[in-house]
Amino acid sequence: MRATALARRHEAGFTLTEALVALFVFGLLSSMILSVLTLQGRAESTLRNRIDADDRVALAQNLLRDRMDAMRAVVDIHGAGDSLTFRGLPGSMDFESPTYQAEGPHALHHFRLQKERDGNLVLYALNTRSVVDWRTQGTTGWQALPLLERVDRVEFTYFGPDRFTGRDAWQETWERRRSLPKLVRVRLAFATGDPRAWPVLMVKPAPQTRLPCRDDYQTKDCGDPA
Repeated sequence: MRATALARRHEAGFTLTEALVALFVFGLLSSMILSVLTLQGRAESTLRNRIDADDRVALAQNLLRDRMDAMRAVVDIHGAGDSLTFRGLPGSMDFESPTYQAEGPHALHHFRLQKERDGNLVLYALNTRSVVDWRTQGTTGWQALPLLERVDRVEFTYFGPDRFTGRDAWQETWERRRSLPKLVRVRLAFATGDPRAWPVLMVKPAPQTRLPCRDDYQTKDCGDPA
């Protein structure tokens, strides 16, 4: 009789308590698996975003190096004709460079690189045949190419002969000069906690003939290079 009763209980299946325990264990395992999958998905998404961000930085550097390598020493016809259109300031830089092949290898554009108040690093382009005066501070009429977002600060420095000593040195400004700087350095920093990194960009413009010196103003920044 006792054996028959045990057999009947076994055939009846799980008790309510056993079913609840099984459901709890199953729910716990499912939650653990879901957590692992979620963490894995977040890690993969973070990695993809990091790779995309690094690619964007590399793309911006390659584009700037390409334009800056090809910059030209162009006389500022809007001035007295004794200086170039290159204007280097601590927070922005203006220079002339050939545009893309679609408009011809000799079609010059005036470029301006600067950080906007919203944190965007933007490269502006203005056709040299445009009626817009590039010397104005605004960028109305310019074509804007956003390069990077959430930029905290950017710094431009210029290497070449000092106006007073004639010795080559890094300088914060380079404007109303009769030659291009020998080197241009672009430093950039992102906001705290931003995983992106900007390797220091150093560009050496191609050597070009300097404007002749004025009789009343002889400096190392004019005349044929020694």
